[in-house]
Amino acid sequence: MKYLLLSALFSLNVEYADLSTCEQALEQVKQHDKQAICIPAGKDKGDQMFEKFLGLIQKLDNQKAQTD
Repeated sequence: MKYLLLSALFSLNVEYADLSTCEQALEQVKQHDKQAICIPAGKDKGDQMFEKFLGLIQKLDNQKAQTD
């Protein structure tokens, strides 16, 4: 609980983008806190929007290539 309060006090947000990285960190933390859990942050909404936009451009390019 002390670590949680300290991290909140100093605004330390520890986030991991994928599950494997999160699980590696969890192994280290479990040595000190048996009740620790891992919740990966997932993808940023901005990244998701950019990926969807690129996917749309690729689809449009493919359609244009098929009609030519």
